[in-house]
Amino acid sequence: MFDNFVRFGAIVEKLVFVSNQPLPDVIVVHGEQGFSKAEKKKLAKFLTNLAAEVACFKDHEHTSLFFFVFSDLNLSNYENTVVGRIAAFLEQELGSHIPPKPFALALNDYCRRRSKSLADVNSFDQLKASKFVTRADMVKWLSQAQDQHERRPEWASVANELNLPFAEKTKIERAWREYEITLRSRPNAATIKFTERVRGIVDEAIDQADDLAALIDAVITKVRPIVNEWKAGTNDQFVKAAILYELKR
Repeated sequence: MFDNFVRFGAIVEKLVFVSNQPLPDVIVVHGEQGFSKAEKKKLAKFLTNLAAEVACFKDHEHTSLFFFVFSDLNLSNYENTVVGRIAAFLEQELGSHIPPKPFALALNDYCRRRSKSLADVNSFDQLKASKFVTRADMVKWLSQAQDQHERRPEWASVANELNLPFAEKTKIERAWREYEITLRSRPNAATIKFTERVRGIVDEAIDQADDLAALIDAVITKVRPIVNEWKAGTNDQFVKAAILYELKR
């Protein structure tokens, strides 16, 4: 933690250690407390060891940077606690109609991937890009969560533009209904990733397609394995429905 201060200097305002286990050998807290308020006798071992490891560490300058937060997050039921707190956060930001579990799962997955990032960084901007969950990330996710929940395209939005034989069009319409039901029944991180991948492929092909049928032909070979990975055993009507649904969403 102190290495971050050595690297980035005055831009570092705090070095905060968070744990759901107490730290009585140094400081007894409920919530957040600065190391500088600990008893000098208890802090002595910490100061001695840090000074021995980092030559530039000076007690009178740097101890005030360190803080300890005793979190009440219990490891035995942390998932329920996190979902509950995210539900309260989403209700405050967007309203009570947004389901919290997909958002919580996506956030958890993102943080896990960030925590495993071992990139060597030389600037604060590189550190943020490698490790941090920023306010900009959160604003983007909130917007996506609202869009994905509220944007439910109607079959009519594609039906009139889809120039296909009657039987094929009817089968795709049925698959559209099945696809929408499946989406709503799988509110998890894998579904969010899946829809983003499909939409990305579709968006790249829009400019080259003259109509919906041409768009389907252009992307179906790329989308088919992604759909079958997400929901095994699907037919091409289901794949086409996924393409059209994500196009309109």
